[in-house]
Amino acid sequence: MDSEGTIGYRLRLAGLPLTVRAGYRFVHQQYRMRDFTGQQFRWNVSQEGPLLGLSARF
Repeated sequence: MDSEGTIGYRLRLAGLPLTVRAGYRFVHQQYRMRDFTGQQFRWNVSQEGPLLGLSARF
């Protein structure tokens, strides 16, 4: 599962169109399987927190 909420602002700097973004992101992965020895592998990871981004088009 991957969820993200952002807000952005468009501007021009030295003639380049830029977008500045800020928000919050949550990522969760859950995976289970048995290996060749019969042991069960479990992967259960969550990550969340603020994010900042800058993108330029040229």
